[in-house]
Amino acid sequence: MTFAHAFIINHTGTGFIGQVISILVSVLAGVIVYGISVIILKIEEVSMIIDLLMKKIRR
Repeated sequence: MTFAHAFIINHTGTGFIGQVISILVSVLAGVIVYGISVIILKIEEVSMIIDLLMKKIRR
């Protein structure tokens, strides 16, 4: 059980809705950490995707 999952489950309870919320928060925390890690490590493919998205937005 991850820290985020244990923390949230203690605050929301062990019911179905509490479990769903805790899993969603845990997944979201993982996605954020992964995204920050990819940006910090300057993965080339991510830079290409960001550049493509910025070009589409500027149009």
